[in-house]
This record gives sequence, C-alpha cells and structure tokens, in this order.
Amino acid sequence: MAGTRPKDQRRADYFLYTWQIRAIRHLADERSLPPSQVVRELLSQALSGPADAPPAVERATAR
Repeated sequence: MAGTRPKDQRRADYFLYTWQIRAIRHLADERSLPPSQVVRELLSQALSGPADAPPAVERATAR
C-alpha cells in the first residue's frame, strides 16, 4: 500500500511532479484554502489565457 494518503492524493501524484505538489500545498497554506481549490483556480486562470491575446483559432487562420 502507498501509505496513509487518501486514494485521490495518490492519483494526483501520478499526474503532478513532486515540486508542483509542494507549490500547491504552499499556496494552499498561504491562502488558507484546500489544495483542490488552489488547483481549480490555477487551471481556471491558465485556461482563460491572456485577456489581450486573440484566441488560438484566430491566430492559426490569420496566416
């Protein structure tokens, strides 16, 4: 068995590097939020992209 960590945490280890997990835990501690909320916020921010950049589809077809 992988220890006392919950099954979801073991699953996260598969997709994230150790340094990423440490950074998420650090942000969670700083913000007093659960790590899952921090990940949701980071993903939401990353997927929204820069506000002033055109969507990728427009850039690909602009050639």
